[in-house]
Amino acid sequence: TDLAGALGERGGTAGASRQRLSRLLVVGEVATSVALVAATALLLRSFASLEAVDLGFERSGVVTFALEAPGWGETHEEAAALMTAYRDRILAVPGVQAAGYSNRIPLAGGLFTGTVRSTEMLAAEVSPYETSIRWISPGFLEALGARVKEGRAFASDDRHGTVLVDETAARLLWPDGSALGRRLEISVIGEDPIVAEVIGVVAPMKHDGVADEPTATVYVPMLAAALQNFHYVAARVAGDPAAAVAPLRRAVREVDGDAVIARVRTMETLFDDDVAATRFASFLLTVFGVLALALASVGLHGVMAYSVRRRAREIGIRVVLGATHGEIIGDALRSGAVLVLGGVTLGLLLALGAGELLQSLLFGVAPRDAPTLVGAALAVAIVGLVSAYLPARIILGVDPAVALREE
Repeated sequence: TDLAGALGERGGTAGASRQRLSRLLVVGEVATSVALVAATALLLRSFASLEAVDLGFERSGVVTFALEAPGWGETHEEAAALMTAYRDRILAVPGVQAAGYSNRIPLAGGLFTGTVRSTEMLAAEVSPYETSIRWISPGFLEALGARVKEGRAFASDDRHGTVLVDETAARLLWPDGSALGRRLEISVIGEDPIVAEVIGVVAPMKHDGVADEPTATVYVPMLAAALQNFHYVAARVAGDPAAAVAPLRRAVREVDGDAVIARVRTMETLFDDDVAATRFASFLLTVFGVLALALASVGLHGVMAYSVRRRAREIGIRVVLGATHGEIIGDALRSGAVLVLGGVTLGLLLALGAGELLQSLLFGVAPRDAPTLVGAALAVAIVGLVSAYLPARIILGVDPAVALREE
């Protein structure tokens, strides 16, 4: 048996098989890169949209906490007086610019709903709307930096008979004009319905989540129902909100030595917790996307370098016979472009599926956003073509005579 011939044939077959496998792997790497880069871009755009969203309040410079006292008195009036004493002492803390109570803090969870209808709806016996109900005290909107668009916020003497509504509720109840000065009926579980006058209209706030649409909200004076509510406080402070926690603890203890503040969180922390899933997914996919892109570029470079090296003698002869560098480069790029195009096409299909899987994490961008998909495909294609270009460029730098001699 001609062992040399047999080994030569087997080596050629094995080399061709390895070449095909390498090309398939490169196509797979490019496709994976496109899918991961597209998914990363979608999440990064979504996170940027979340960062820029209008919350209806200013999250910087605000610390929130639950004020827990051993007792609040026997009546709403006693509780309101004690709440006012705590608030006055909190406002005396250096750096505290505004403070107020609420039964719920935006983005902190918890929902309390009731039904409302305008007096016009009441007269026409129209069914009421379900809205979010928030009890707040004077100073709460100022502490959050919420915007009063019409009228005024609550004052210390406001009790039952006055309410604030946000613009969403105002459009719902009075689509024909301003809500200011209008009257509505409020019904909440466990209480008799009350009719109150709208004294102010507030910009919609994101109570439930940064990515959620603001729900129609009606604000009721908390001092009118001081006994039956959770006593959460929001305080706006100059400088670092976390640094104000210790002085705030001492302040409430000056009113009652057994009073404590608990569940302390800044609005920045609440915001970060709410968008944490999108931020983590963005970071994770960024790492995997960069890694996949690096593997695809290295793989394509390796395949093209091997192919060009095998054709070194052919390239040397073509150069000697007058082939231009542009023709040689173009031939190499065409070979690489076939692999890149196949990978990008497959990758776009994978990216469409990835976008649908990530839909729950997306905000302000569609899962099949065309500019994002095209941008990801172009980025990977450019990296791939550069990886295909470099080996041909290197071999062209070798003297044809040396290439032929080595062959």
